[in-house]
Formats: sequence, structure tokens, C-alpha cells
Amino acid sequence: MKQRMRPRGGGPGRPVQVFTYGPFEFNINRALALAADAGKYRPEPRWPTPGWIDPRIEIDERHVAGADLGKPVLFATLVTDGRPWPLLIDGNHRALKALRQRVPVQAVQLDLADTLKVLRGPAPLVERMRHDGERLGLLHGRRPAGRP
Repeated sequence: MKQRMRPRGGGPGRPVQVFTYGPFEFNINRALALAADAGKYRPEPRWPTPGWIDPRIEIDERHVAGADLGKPVLFATLVTDGRPWPLLIDGNHRALKALRQRVPVQAVQLDLADTLKVLRGPAPLVERMRHDGERLGLLHGRRPAGRP
């Protein structure tokens, strides 16, 4: 479970930042572009918790020290076992710094529709997530059955 850079598309010198979580890969460049839509997303202050940072993430203490707490962290929305939950996909070092300093950090959480635009993984798992998201009313502005 580590964030990694790999060149892809856009020509030489333009790496695509990818966050890997189990069988899933998130295109961070595209996720950040979607999160920058001020008409849809606004950073909100959140108090970081230790649970945000997966213990398998490679932490570089130099990056923690130099982390810019003015830059928001980014969450994706995943649906597993029929339940939506947030996954920190960008900003682990910022979150850790904020946690240690006991200060809130600005956060943006992509909705499920945008998460699916930046997510790659096994087709059956992604399709299950899409299906559950539709059933829960998390896609296409639909509301879950039986909810006002």
C-alpha cells in the first residue's frame, strides 16, 4: 500500500502519480483535477485520526516535516460490503503531520462517481462497487429506496 509515481501518457517528464491500495489503483493527478472543481467540492476542516493512515504506507519523516498543511488531503469514496467509506489517497504525510501537531487539516472527499473515474482494479470488484453505489443512491443523484 504505497503511493508511487510512474510515467504514463502526456510525454516524457510528466509522471502520473498513482496510489495503490490492495487491488485498486487511483490516478492521483486526475483525482486532484476533479477535486479542484470549486463548484462541486470545497475543502472542509477535519481532525485527523490514526485510522486515516494505513500502517503499510511508507512514511518518509523528511516529507512529514516538510508537509504543507495548507494543502488539503484527498479522500476517495469506496463501497465494500454494501457500505460507503472514505479512503485517504493523497496527503498521508500532511495527515500525519497534522495528527502529530494536533491540528485539523483541510480535506476533500470525492464522491463515488468521481472515485470511479480515477479507480482501476479488478472488473468484478469495481462493478460491485458501482452496483452497490447505485443501490445506495450514491450515483446519478438517485436516492436509496425507502429514503426521503
